[in-house]
Amino acid sequence: MEQMKYKMLYLIFLIIDLCLLSTLGMTKIQKRLPQRLYLYQHAEETFDFSLPLQGKVEASQDTIQCTQANTQHANVHLNLQEPFSLYAQEKGSCMIQVKLLGIIPLKHIAVKVLDEKEVCLGGKTIGIRVDTNGVLVLGLGKIEDAQAYNQEPARNVIQPGDYIQSINGKTVYTKEELIGELAVLPSEKVVLKIKRGNTHLLVSLHAIRTKNNQWKLGIWVRDDTQGIGTLTFVKKNGQFVALGHGITDVDTGLQMEVKNGYICDVGIYHIQRGDVGKPGAIGGFLKKERANRLGTIRKNSRVGIIGTWKDTDQLENFLPIGLKQQIKIGKAKIICQLGKKSESYDVKIIKKNLGSKEKNLVIQVIDPRLLNKTGGIVQGMSGSPIIQDGKLIGAVTHVFVNNPQKGYGIFIESMLEETNF
Repeated sequence: MEQMKYKMLYLIFLIIDLCLLSTLGMTKIQKRLPQRLYLYQHAEETFDFSLPLQGKVEASQDTIQCTQANTQHANVHLNLQEPFSLYAQEKGSCMIQVKLLGIIPLKHIAVKVLDEKEVCLGGKTIGIRVDTNGVLVLGLGKIEDAQAYNQEPARNVIQPGDYIQSINGKTVYTKEELIGELAVLPSEKVVLKIKRGNTHLLVSLHAIRTKNNQWKLGIWVRDDTQGIGTLTFVKKNGQFVALGHGITDVDTGLQMEVKNGYICDVGIYHIQRGDVGKPGAIGGFLKKERANRLGTIRKNSRVGIIGTWKDTDQLENFLPIGLKQQIKIGKAKIICQLGKKSESYDVKIIKKNLGSKEKNLVIQVIDPRLLNKTGGIVQGMSGSPIIQDGKLIGAVTHVFVNNPQKGYGIFIESMLEETNF
């Protein structure tokens, strides 16, 4: 009886292990599949996922043709372990339904047909100045009251990353406005309207009067930030995208909510070389005068800052967009500015990840000129365009801290998605 009990337990644990392994395997496979694919009209594209899955192209019309094993029609069953091709005769869309063993649904891949895109190539180092959408709370602290007791009025009420949008019904946009409202408080009672994630809240707390007869809330705040990055591209309609990743607050690590801001010219005065465990940086100062402003910022997104370029009539050097399936492992170039003008440098694409949202490419700097100047990828190069076969395919996003010669890149089509292509 005891032996039977142990056998049952062993069987149960074996089943649990198999289920966990199966779940992890399916999750890993799902991450290798893209959310969507883009095609250019009148162009045939070949895809090779090399995954033990089945798929079915579901097209409502014969606008998208699929070919595999010499079979060509609109609705076709696919073996995703083998290459297949899609051809778009006209604009339209379809879905590829992906299943495991032909039974278990895993994912739907959206396919959309586009006109071929061209954008104005970036590569220019830019200054970035943004104001937050409210007063950003960086952290909480203790306040010494008039009787020399330590108080924590904001504890369990306010969190780092909250945005204070009003105090006692009065809207505040800046740190100075918040301090000004605290200076004229009629009593210790304070009601704050805050934004926490996607939720708006009203919270109450009691301000503390200090020895200097000032009201304090026991919070550290900020209302603006500035830095240096690289312009990736400008569309023909004047919409620009830069950085390749969102602006995050250095203290909270959260993506900042931007109320407004601008990009401007930069005076570069120093390049700090990167080393193992110590990222380098482009040292420069922002030329904030109105004459040096290049555009206005309207959005801080996961793929970078998006805004409106000022002088659209001077746009030139347009390049076609390379879609992710056109990217090859091998040589490419990046464009960045380390002095008075932008230059191109040789890199190598060593990995491509179709399923990732942002870390789509792994690149390695191989150009001796760039390695001598910077040691590889440094802070300020985020947004540097990546070019292969005369097409803009992506942008540099992050450096490997333990190997500055390597870094991540994002697909250019992922950046264009945020601008509605």
